[in-house]
Amino acid sequence: QRIDVDFRLVSATNRPLDVFVEENRFREDLYYRINAFTIRLPSLRERPVDIPILAGRFLAAYCLDQGLEADARTFSPGALDLLQQYSWPGNIREMIATVSRAALSARGRVVQPADVHFLRPQKPNGDTGTVGRRVVPLHEVERAHVQSVLESVHWNKKLAARLLEISRETLYRKIRCYGLAPGSAAGNGAAASAK
Repeated sequence: QRIDVDFRLVSATNRPLDVFVEENRFREDLYYRINAFTIRLPSLRERPVDIPILAGRFLAAYCLDQGLEADARTFSPGALDLLQQYSWPGNIREMIATVSRAALSARGRVVQPADVHFLRPQKPNGDTGTVGRRVVPLHEVERAHVQSVLESVHWNKKLAARLLEISRETLYRKIRCYGLAPGSAAGNGAAASAK
């Protein structure tokens, strides 16, 4: 049975589909069907001048999501400099997560460079400088982040779960798994190595 539909398809990719078509890694007929009109959006690393504007908007959106005034938090010039020096391999999604994390870490109204210390500016030659430096396992990073969020909301588990965008059951499981307790050290190696 034939069913008529009326819709517009909008698709996005961060892959070079034209190259994939040439390499037979993407269907040519599908490529021509979805490629009627192309808008190329440059990555963040290609437009560092936009970073302060975008970071400010994401920070205002974060504040509104938390029930605060849009201007409840702001970036210091030093923090904005660090954001502009970073290469943003995760593009906009990484920036949104970074801004949220910085807002959570900020001790006052102004997000300082110390609140975005976890960003490492990429070296000019593209070398990230990880050789000789310990790479922190994901479970240790997650443990420290969950602990930080819990402490920032004075162990209000309902609010912490909302900020972490997980269910309360998942939060309770992570608290047990990582051996977290009010005032426990984020770097507790024994608990951090638990899975």
